[in-house]
Amino acid sequence: MNIALTPPSSAADAGRLQQSGLDALARGAPVEAAACFTEALAGQPESAELRCHLGLACFLQERYQEAVLCCREALRFQPEYPEAAHLLGLAMERLGRADAAESCYRQALAWRPDFPEVHFQLGLLRQNAGDLAAAEAHYGDALRTRPAYADAWSNLSAVLIERDRPREALAAAEQALDGRPAGGVAAWCNLGLALKLERRYFEALAAYREALRLAPEDPKVRWNYALALLGVGHWEQGWEEYEWRFRAGITPAAEFTEPQWDGSSLDGKTILVVAEQGLGDSIQFLRYLPLLKARGARVVFEAQPRLAPLLEGHPAIDVLVPRGASLPRFDCYAHLLGLPRLFGTRPDSIPAAVPYVFVPDDLRERCRDRIAAWPGRKIGLCWAGNSQNLNDRLRSLPAVMLEPLVAFSGATFFSLQRPAPPPGVLERLVHIEEDSGSLADTAALIASLDLVISVDTMPLHLAGALGTPAWALLASVPDWRWMAATSADGTRTPWYPALRMFRQSAPGDWAGVVRSVVEELGAL
Repeated sequence: MNIALTPPSSAADAGRLQQSGLDALARGAPVEAAACFTEALAGQPESAELRCHLGLACFLQERYQEAVLCCREALRFQPEYPEAAHLLGLAMERLGRADAAESCYRQALAWRPDFPEVHFQLGLLRQNAGDLAAAEAHYGDALRTRPAYADAWSNLSAVLIERDRPREALAAAEQALDGRPAGGVAAWCNLGLALKLERRYFEALAAYREALRLAPEDPKVRWNYALALLGVGHWEQGWEEYEWRFRAGITPAAEFTEPQWDGSSLDGKTILVVAEQGLGDSIQFLRYLPLLKARGARVVFEAQPRLAPLLEGHPAIDVLVPRGASLPRFDCYAHLLGLPRLFGTRPDSIPAAVPYVFVPDDLRERCRDRIAAWPGRKIGLCWAGNSQNLNDRLRSLPAVMLEPLVAFSGATFFSLQRPAPPPGVLERLVHIEEDSGSLADTAALIASLDLVISVDTMPLHLAGALGTPAWALLASVPDWRWMAATSADGTRTPWYPALRMFRQSAPGDWAGVVRSVVEELGAL
């Protein structure tokens, strides 16, 4: 039923209604506020301020299109109204119109250059667009106007982390938390990541615990906490927290009517194991399939299509199914990266017998024959991973940085990079055309080499699983699995006995890593 509104009898009545609306907003009652502002507008229809307030009440109810109309009307009655332009930009963002929102924010700044909230929103827009330099500048402008702007400090910290400036990021996160005993979830998470990048691993874990205390059901907080626990060797709790990867959007969960395996007896039962995450992850954790066989299970393994040909005839796999193909009957299932939790894996109990991935003898011999004519040691190189990986900027390096390595005499370097680099890049690098283009061919080449030198990506894990000697080129703070916080000398890992690690001395110092590798080659 429509309600007829009687215009306020006086400006004083309109003022009281406006104040009532503002009070309602302060109480978190935007519906009541909107009714007050609408009634007040009946007596003051040309009030830009009332229309802006009504726009805010609509915005808080997620009625974004109505908020846009209110703000535009406010700007019609008061053409230079920065608050209305700011709110209009917020509503445009919610409607998915980032370009229009940015125009509104820039107009608001033209009328009021010292508007910290607008600088903050522009910083957020540029940050989301990947323009980190512009984002940093806008957060800086917001903080010059409002030095205690905690959210701006927190977002600036995130930007500085992305720009590989962890020490400044740490200071910004501390500013975000200064004077706020409870702090904010994002600020504590940023503090944790900055501390981790400064190799202060246990302090980082404490920061994540604070974030977890504030947001115990936040999947991304739980995911960060899991990685921090695993990174410092607290694996019993770390594997439990790692189960949050599904809710955090790291990997989709398999859904079947059959139950998930809970670690109980598998004698005489068929278990489906589902590969997840990247190829390197799957190769690293294939080591758990023989443990299932040892418990009397019949193992069905659903593999990524590219991985499946490599695993044909694997002794720990009874039925190999490429993802997307029909599955046979099974009694229970497990996600591949959930097996360490179910087997109670600790740093001192990693199943590390290699090889646990195998190449048929004829394929290996054929590959050895193909590379035999090249002189010296046969060394494989890989310098970049999947560009879609969230941490790829930290783990990959430009091919040109390997020039001093490829120039090393006494060895022939073979490309393990897929796709192959363009002509003119690392010209001394040998490219072997694979017979089928499958991962089995890549494995045959790796198994035929004397050494693999690779960043943290699939060929490195494949070399480790095959037992081929490998040197890992790692960031200053690598992924948790390389156990940087707990490794005795930082060069060996129990995951792969034949692998040696070369880590950056500082973020981005790939040149130093390459120098160390060249020196070590010279010492062989």
